Amino acid sequence: MDEKSKAKLNRLLWRQRLRDVIPAAAISAAMLAIYMLFIYDNGAVEKATTQATVLSWSVAQTEKGRGPFLIWVRLEDGTKVLVAANRNGRTPIIDDIIQIEKVKSKLGRVSYRWNR
Repeated sequence: MDEKSKAKLNRLLWRQRLRDVIPAAAISAAMLAIYMLFIYDNGAVEKATTQATVLSWSVAQTEKGRGPFLIWVRLEDGTKVLVAANRNGRTPIIDDIIQIEKVKSKLGRVSYRWNR
């Protein structure tokens, strides 16, 4: 086989390899981007403790039975938020003032936890 034919065959082989590799690399990059945007959270940026007044509460129902407390509270600035809390410990009392922790992540997601 002469050099010209070898070079042509080598180009065809590399072209076929790229056709096989590029879609897999693109799918992997897309999955990584989706994971980074929606699932991965690199820890909290801000944590602040504030007081809130309990408006109402219920127990979430899960496939395995009773789940965590879901508590509607009014913050000091008047906004109403839903706070999730594990069921260990006491139940919330309506119109009781509780300490909650506001956690803001690097992605901008804000969540609230009940400090007991």
